[in-house]
Amino acid sequence: MNKTVKLLTLTAMASVSLAAADFITAVKTDKLDASKVKLENVMLYPQTTIGNNDKEATEKMKGLKALSAKAGAVFSDKEMLVVVKYKDATNSKQSLKSTKLFGDGVAVQFPSACMEADKLPYIGMGNEGRAVEVLLQKNVEAVYPTSDKADVTMQQVKQNLNMFGDELAKKQAAQKALASAKYNKVFVSEGFRSMTEVKDAKGYEMSMSYKSGEWTAVFKKPLNDEYSKACDVTPMAIAVWDGAKDGRNGNKWLSSWTPVLLKDSPKAKADIAKITEKSKGNAINGKKLAADNCAACHTMGDQKAPMANMAPDLSNIGGYSTAAYLKESMIAPNAVVVPGYNKNAHPATPWYSADDKGVRTSTMPPFDSLKPAEIDDIVAYLQTLKAGVK
Repeated sequence: MNKTVKLLTLTAMASVSLAAADFITAVKTDKLDASKVKLENVMLYPQTTIGNNDKEATEKMKGLKALSAKAGAVFSDKEMLVVVKYKDATNSKQSLKSTKLFGDGVAVQFPSACMEADKLPYIGMGNEGRAVEVLLQKNVEAVYPTSDKADVTMQQVKQNLNMFGDELAKKQAAQKALASAKYNKVFVSEGFRSMTEVKDAKGYEMSMSYKSGEWTAVFKKPLNDEYSKACDVTPMAIAVWDGAKDGRNGNKWLSSWTPVLLKDSPKAKADIAKITEKSKGNAINGKKLAADNCAACHTMGDQKAPMANMAPDLSNIGGYSTAAYLKESMIAPNAVVVPGYNKNAHPATPWYSADDKGVRTSTMPPFDSLKPAEIDDIVAYLQTLKAGVK
């Protein structure tokens, strides 16, 4: 294959998401009205960087195509409403009676504070010092409230209740009344294993509905509270789980940070440019450099790592990572160290070490020996690594 054809191939790979909007313009209204939302295309990619501990479920994520969704927002002086729509051939509901039936789900994520556009939180539920707010809803048969004062008998099956007749019927009726068919939760997070539910969240409303093979999810939240702040440009990420494909936890489709424009300004334009930056590097040279410097540990494209789970899988990294994050990961790998990863990783190849205070140090060395142009080339190549569209 000659150089021109290679360049065209890599360019085509990078253009998979050309149909996606660079940013979402939120519509200002006096009263929130979902019908006034201006929907834009947003691409979501299979999350394959970190595998699920369920090997069978992880295998189902491999080879999946990108998911084209639509999203938009409206806002008032005090609130914001986000709408997400996407196609799904199955309406999957999480069951109370089976550990093998998973529900469809949708989440939106926002940085907890206004921050520099090239220092956004890690896309996978944030990282230490860069917290996120996550609004999550799932399609469930029923869910029971959690509390340290909860009566555990309210969740026991009849075989374990030691009750019969009218007493059992009364207990089962009380159990049914306690259960809710809505799984709508708000979390704050600084990375894997740190997600904490906000039980006192006020002003949040969520709903999801399925019609004609399409999910519509609606999220309403305060524009500003102690869990997140609205900025001229408020980055948002979207995650989607497909229950029919064992979707839960990390088995999901994930978007990159998508700028939501609330107020136009020179800084807003600069922030959008940073978040949506496409590296001007040479992707062909970047692939060669990545083979020399990264392939010893990482799987990426047609290059497989010597050992499974030796390091994060980069097969779809271009779909949900910003150029700034990719660059930072190479120059300063300790800036974002993911606190949890697949426990199946070989003990001889840990992804990080931690001292007695829990401070994590990445085992990946900084590639500060590379020239800035070479870093840009590698970033340009990594941005081509993403699944094709269905």
